[in-house]
Amino acid sequence: MMIKLFFWLKNQTILHFLLLGAALVWIDQLLNPAELAKIKLSVESQHQLLEEFQESFYRPATAVERQRLFQQAVQEEVLYREAVARALDQHDEIIRRRLIQKMQFLVQGMSSVPAPQPGELAEYLNAHAEKFRVPRQTSFTQVYVKEQNSQRLVQIQSKLDKVSPADARLLGDNFLHGSEFQRKTYQQIENYFGSALARTVDQDNRQQKWLGPFQSSYGYHYVYINQITPAQVPPLDHISSEVYAAWKTDQSAIAEKNLLEQWSKNYIIEVEQDNTASEKSAAQVATR
Repeated sequence: MMIKLFFWLKNQTILHFLLLGAALVWIDQLLNPAELAKIKLSVESQHQLLEEFQESFYRPATAVERQRLFQQAVQEEVLYREAVARALDQHDEIIRRRLIQKMQFLVQGMSSVPAPQPGELAEYLNAHAEKFRVPRQTSFTQVYVKEQNSQRLVQIQSKLDKVSPADARLLGDNFLHGSEFQRKTYQQIENYFGSALARTVDQDNRQQKWLGPFQSSYGYHYVYINQITPAQVPPLDHISSEVYAAWKTDQSAIAEKNLLEQWSKNYIIEVEQDNTASEKSAAQVATR
């Protein structure tokens, strides 16, 4: 039996090559062991660790603490590399989102925007005028009456036209936000008095005349509109910094979009058809 096995092995040429190859690989590993991956804690990294320690504890680290910091940094790097070697970074939604976020920051840095050409900001302002439109602003004086008292309201109303708006406030009660309001928008008036009075003041175009009384959650108000500044788009020289910031944001978005489109050409993008969703939608329509 052993003799037959010997002659059979003697005639297996392919097996001889396999055994010889395995032996050569084993010998090569013995003579030339694989070079270990290097973990280097640079001087810059050491300084950063020590600065972070001092910012946290308001003192420099001792010699023992320095050694512990450096040892912890090396251990963390070992854990990180072992995790990557085991593909633990794959199919992890948190890591995926973090990498996407870092790439978004990288894209923003790569999407540099050149300075605008002469006249470009003016063209941008004309094309996006509504974005910079300042809403109507109303300057007014108000007389506040805290409690509902019909007789007192009538008495105050009869005296309003006999005194100046500045002196008229003395006829009413003290109001938390004062009596004089300069160049206030609808939103600002609403914050002070509520929506009902804000709509009245913001939509009424009668100036130099007492209006009211208007009721709010605070009480009653007589309003004297001193001046109305219509809604308008300021000239470019008044809002150049705001226009430039908006223009730059738009240009950056365009550059980022172009860069992503260029990178997307490196991939074959396929969106699978969800037939089950179509069947469910058809079934819902049929049951109506």
